[in-house]
Amino acid sequence: MLPAVKNVLSPSLIKDGDRFTIKHQGIRSIDLMERAAAGLAQWISEAFSQDHQVLIFCGNGNNGGDGLALQRLLEAKGYRCKGIVVPFQAQSSPDFDANLKRLNPKALQTFNTANLPPWPTDQKTLVVDALVGIGLNRPPEEQLLQAIQYLNTSPYPIVAIDIPSGLYAEAEAQEAEKHSVKARFTLSFEAPKKVFLWNEYRPYVGDWHCIPIGIAQEFYSTTPTNLYFTTFKTFALCYRPLQSNAHKGTQGHLLLIAGQKGMLGAALLAAKAALHCGLGKLTIHAPATAEVVLQTGVPEALFLPNPGEQQLAGTFTLNYAHIAVGPGIGQANTTVAFIQSLLQNASTPLVLDADTINILGAHPELLNDLPKNSILTPHPKEFDRLDNKQHTSMRRLEAANQWAVMHHCYLVLKGAPTITFCPDGKGYINCSGNAGLATAGSGDVLTGIIGSLLAQGYPPRTAAVLGVYIHGRAADNFVKRYPKPLLTAALLPDLLAPVIHELEQDNVS
Repeated sequence: MLPAVKNVLSPSLIKDGDRFTIKHQGIRSIDLMERAAAGLAQWISEAFSQDHQVLIFCGNGNNGGDGLALQRLLEAKGYRCKGIVVPFQAQSSPDFDANLKRLNPKALQTFNTANLPPWPTDQKTLVVDALVGIGLNRPPEEQLLQAIQYLNTSPYPIVAIDIPSGLYAEAEAQEAEKHSVKARFTLSFEAPKKVFLWNEYRPYVGDWHCIPIGIAQEFYSTTPTNLYFTTFKTFALCYRPLQSNAHKGTQGHLLLIAGQKGMLGAALLAAKAALHCGLGKLTIHAPATAEVVLQTGVPEALFLPNPGEQQLAGTFTLNYAHIAVGPGIGQANTTVAFIQSLLQNASTPLVLDADTINILGAHPELLNDLPKNSILTPHPKEFDRLDNKQHTSMRRLEAANQWAVMHHCYLVLKGAPTITFCPDGKGYINCSGNAGLATAGSGDVLTGIIGSLLAQGYPPRTAAVLGVYIHGRAADNFVKRYPKPLLTAALLPDLLAPVIHELEQDNVS
């Protein structure tokens, strides 16, 4: 188990966590709601300027109570807000009623299905969906459905509180397009909901972010789950700062097997990333034709030519404790034979990416020789080839979990978000990264990072999960200054240093 992770829970367990926190921290439920609203207000104030009008659509349950509390806190920050109450259930919740009394009635109106107002056109506007939370498990009834459909006509961005109204938190089969809010952002309390992880529901969830509300840690430690959401603290606690007496011999030695003629850029990207993550020594094993390119592009690395002139060939007879293989190697017959000999001779966990994974998918008999605790980093289609099935995104996550357990490996399923599945059945959802990583060569950089960490002595679980975080955080730092489409894989190695610095600083403080 990694430290400081958040359990991804079912709706019933989420409610249990609320009750546990209220009891053990000696607070009232409305105090927990105030924490939630404060986190929401903080996120909105950082993302949207005060010249936005904020329209908050509130049901009359606890999700609506969150919306009313949010309205009061945003007004205190100087925002112009209007609350639109949709009383879709016969009895409102006590915390909704309490927050209703704290607001000026003039700042509220009741949703009128007979006279739907046009959306404002003369000012910047933000729409907040606080209609219904995680408890929904059937299609919404008429008044709530009409409110949802009205929100979906909004020309302005919608921020959903906890979960877009209409979605089921457990993602049972549903016709979401008929009765779910299409949010631009979803602000989930504590951890993502499982429904956020499936691409089929991305048009409804939008970009999701987690808002901590102080659920008691004792509850998490005593509540079993197999899916966890990582936090920055997870990685700050995992990261090992460089010791004052360190030298290149103590910082690990990685053998990177990569490249063929026409695809040497992949080898360069992986090599640079490995070295920029604190690796002591790097040896690149590649076809002989790659020598000039790699020795020039990565002068810090040693070059060990493979017998193949343009692609990998021969048999693997080298003795290295830490090996990463796959970027740009292709799938020529001689390469397949070389990979087979590597798997048969390797005695320690490997990092496998790209065409190595495709080779395993095309030759499943080679899986019998896969060293235990190896780390594989497929994107979704590569995993489908590896598993020899076509999956929906929902089924793919289940299959990836089962595959990791069956083959006693770590499976880093790349995506939005990336999830690392482990041999013990646990999965870790990464908390960093953005769409800027959807660019050629990004996966090669990730291979270098994970291989570097493994060679430095991190256990495979930590190397995989920490590597994914560093990779994603580098992209996050880039998009703070530049648009996502401008990010290329060649920029990523140079963006790793600030991430390492962040982790170092947290260890010092």
